[in-house]
Amino acid sequence: MTKDSGQGRQTSCHWKSSEIEFRDLCRALSPLLQESLPDYRDYAIEFRNLCKVLSPLLLELSAPDDPVERVKDNSPSRLEWIRLKRTEGAQSKYLDKLMQMVGLEDAKAFFLRMRAIVQIAKRQKKELSRDDLAIAIVGNPGIGRSIVERLYHRFLSELRAPGYASCYTRDQTHDLKITLNLPDYSDDELQRIMVRIIAGTQWKVEGGPNGKYMWMMVRLVGSARGPGFRNICALKEAWNRALDRQTERIRQEQSEGRHPDCLLLTREDLIGPDPAKAHRESPAWTKLQAMIGMEAVKSSVQLLFDRATWNYHRLQQGSVPLQSSLNRVFLGPPGTGKTTVATLYGQILADLGLLSSAEVVVKNPSDFIAGYIGHSEHRTKKILKETKGKVLIIDDAYMLYSGARAGAHIQPDDFRVAVIDTLVAELDNTPGNDRCVILLGYEEEMQEMFRKSNPGLARRFALADAFHFTNYTVEQLGQILDLKLNNQGLQVTDEARKVAMQMLEKASERPNFGNGGDVENLLSHATEAYGKRAITPMLESPIDVVLEPEDFDLHHRRHLQAAAKCESRFQDLVGVEEIIVQMQEYQKAVASMRRRGVNPRPYIPFTFVFRGPPGTGKTSTARKVGQIFYDMGFLSAAEVIECSVSDLIASYQGQTGKQVVDLLEQALGKVLFIDEAYRLAAGEHEKQAVDELVDGLTKTRYAQKLIVVLAGYNREMVELMQVNRGLRSRFPTDVVFQPLSAGDCWRLLQRELASVDIQIIEESGGVAKVTGAFSRLRKMECWANARDVKRLAGFLVRQIFSRVEDGKDPHITIEEIYQQLELEESKKRVEKTEAVAAAVPREDAEWPKVMSKLVSRFHRDYKQTEKISALEAAVMHAQEIDCHAF
Repeated sequence: MTKDSGQGRQTSCHWKSSEIEFRDLCRALSPLLQESLPDYRDYAIEFRNLCKVLSPLLLELSAPDDPVERVKDNSPSRLEWIRLKRTEGAQSKYLDKLMQMVGLEDAKAFFLRMRAIVQIAKRQKKELSRDDLAIAIVGNPGIGRSIVERLYHRFLSELRAPGYASCYTRDQTHDLKITLNLPDYSDDELQRIMVRIIAGTQWKVEGGPNGKYMWMMVRLVGSARGPGFRNICALKEAWNRALDRQTERIRQEQSEGRHPDCLLLTREDLIGPDPAKAHRESPAWTKLQAMIGMEAVKSSVQLLFDRATWNYHRLQQGSVPLQSSLNRVFLGPPGTGKTTVATLYGQILADLGLLSSAEVVVKNPSDFIAGYIGHSEHRTKKILKETKGKVLIIDDAYMLYSGARAGAHIQPDDFRVAVIDTLVAELDNTPGNDRCVILLGYEEEMQEMFRKSNPGLARRFALADAFHFTNYTVEQLGQILDLKLNNQGLQVTDEARKVAMQMLEKASERPNFGNGGDVENLLSHATEAYGKRAITPMLESPIDVVLEPEDFDLHHRRHLQAAAKCESRFQDLVGVEEIIVQMQEYQKAVASMRRRGVNPRPYIPFTFVFRGPPGTGKTSTARKVGQIFYDMGFLSAAEVIECSVSDLIASYQGQTGKQVVDLLEQALGKVLFIDEAYRLAAGEHEKQAVDELVDGLTKTRYAQKLIVVLAGYNREMVELMQVNRGLRSRFPTDVVFQPLSAGDCWRLLQRELASVDIQIIEESGGVAKVTGAFSRLRKMECWANARDVKRLAGFLVRQIFSRVEDGKDPHITIEEIYQQLELEESKKRVEKTEAVAAAVPREDAEWPKVMSKLVSRFHRDYKQTEKISALEAAVMHAQEIDCHAF
């Protein structure tokens, strides 16, 4: 509830004297403003601070001292009030005051109507309730709502309207009978207000207060008319920007020895510089043009200049300029220059006169988010207030949304939600409001934030007008490297630059590649390596710093030794001779192509199908493939990311595709090894994973940027290749792993025992017996090749060391090894018996009981006697019961 307080009446009583003091102050300041620029700037600050304090009274000050009859306008309400004064002798100093003001025609008509209602009620001796007099005053900022409210209270008091003492006004229409809607000022009304404001000062305007340039400034202000248009406030801000431009012009002219008129505002002061001139002379635009790449961004900024030039010509022709919001979204990967361009963008806006300041303020989401309810809103409003007229950059803005990079099922963070809601509420997106906010972030995360947070955010920041930043090409990275070398006064040999480019090319294939940041890191690493390598310390010889290849990559010649190292990398495996030959062929082809200047990448396979029985070295070979392809220069790291099919399948419907893409992202520049890949043929979710994998390997983002290996058993992998037609075309290269031969098994067992210094005592014919046992074992389906050999070796090692006496060397006879192999063979047969018993359905209900007794008997007899005969007897008995089980 708002009442006419004594303080308000006192303000009204002394209003005329306050007006005189204000104008006297303006006249007193005028000669001081002409003395010197420093004094001018100091007094200007004090003068403008005073204007801000008196801003609520600004509209009243714009009213002339002349009687209402001498006001030159065609207001129907003013003319009606003059008629009433002449015919009825009506008097009201508050109506006079209102009628002297520019515009507000609806308010003037409303006051006359309320005067009539009050007078009729008095004649009728009717008591008016406060609800009959209460009004809701609505309208955009700066239209004069507070002044109209103040005049309305005093006007009712003057009329002595019944119930006026408890009358109240609101800026909301809820539960009120009367709503007074104050429309925005027209351009003509803004012009008249501007003329009245200047009339009280000694300011001079090129072309005169009613001239072309003043009209252009007013028309430029009015072009932003719409929801949130700030009317008088916008006009005042435009005038202050004109004074700022005048200050800068005077400073420049005085530095050139000229003597400008400090009270004169020129065309450029009022409406800003000619965009064509700003285009030619803008230092920020020159810097942006010199930046490497960013063609799409440069085109977008060029469109900004073109639009400004077009509006400038429309303004000169008397047409309304077309404006758009200055708020922008910058999308792109890290290190692509978003922050740098945002700074230049703000300076360009200031050069074009679209912002009052070229200052750029960079904030992070943590600057907005507080730990207590209500504090995030307060912080956000404070930052927005402090950056009025400037460029506010919010880096990594996607972190204002709690779901970014955190999964689809995270609960919203109330503190982050509060920041976004406050931004939406405070940023009205009105063109020409002297504000620019730029949101920076990664494209995917930013789009998710816009899609899932406050819908108003997309209206404040149009994604359709976003500036898109892309990863630099290898050639552009080279240009950035050369530029940084030149700026730091560093030299580099041709071979060293070639090595640096190879490292950047490999690094560019990694997820979250830092672009320009990675170039800076590479150069920093090289200079540190030079400092350690140089014989003469850098402090003693700081001039000639020449970087060599080993400064960028200590092992830059690894590709020359790749072929020689290939065989040694497989020395811990047996039975992989054919695979070694296959990898060596790739290495030889790559070396030959590079010597002839041919890019080998399109001709070397990056996807493989590893198929073979268990224990043949598929996983171990995948790890070695990572090192081999890293040595050949195709990978940025020798790392192998091992996963199973379950890692590809998501827990929620529709998330499998994203999970596959996430794995591909994680494996960029590395090896992705999918074990037991035949399980991808199992069901619908697995089929989705296959489809996504096929699609991903087709895209430029992943094609020939990582090694993908599908591993599994022979028959199952062949069946998998038939699930999706595109799968075989994406994985055309098979690496077949053969079962270990009996000789390979024997050599592997010897090597495992020798690794712990166990001596094998050979006997005549012993090797033949052992290899014969291995021959029988390798024919069994449950034989796991190297895996079983290593398990067997582990058992033998434990047995040998448990019985060896102190002071004697550990040893084992070949006969003992043979006996253990026989035991292993018998165990495998029992395993087969148990598997058959569990897998084959039986009509005879007694069958499971019989098999259970056989297995129990085997375990009991073998445990008691530790003789192979007990084991053999149990197996043979099972075979006699049902030979079809085998």
